[in-house]
Amino acid sequence: MKTRSSLIILLMLVASAGSCYAQYTKASLTKILTAGSAKPWTEKTSGATYTFNVSGTVDINSAKSTWKLSSADNLTWNLSVGNESYELIVSYNKEGKQYLKLVQYTGGNKMAGYKELRLYTP
Repeated sequence: MKTRSSLIILLMLVASAGSCYAQYTKASLTKILTAGSAKPWTEKTSGATYTFNVSGTVDINSAKSTWKLSSADNLTWNLSVGNESYELIVSYNKEGKQYLKLVQYTGGNKMAGYKELRLYTP
């Protein structure tokens, strides 16, 4: 009887773990970045303008480059812009307005430090 109840609990845990899913998919992040075609974002500190296009190109202050989304686990998303790679985090400010936080870890680890860009829609 004890083995049977343990087995039932184990099966319930496995089933609940299997039903977990990521908040964002590649398609939903692409839609956030591009609004379906092209969407401008402004980095407040530097004033740089990033316009992400659904075709995989990005205009950074009128200079053309490429962008690509990738994920090893469909939970943590990386955004490559040209030769730079960032962890992409979708956030919201106190007013509920969406912005993107792009985090780049210095030295390849979180302890060494990081560079952060915050992109807002105009």
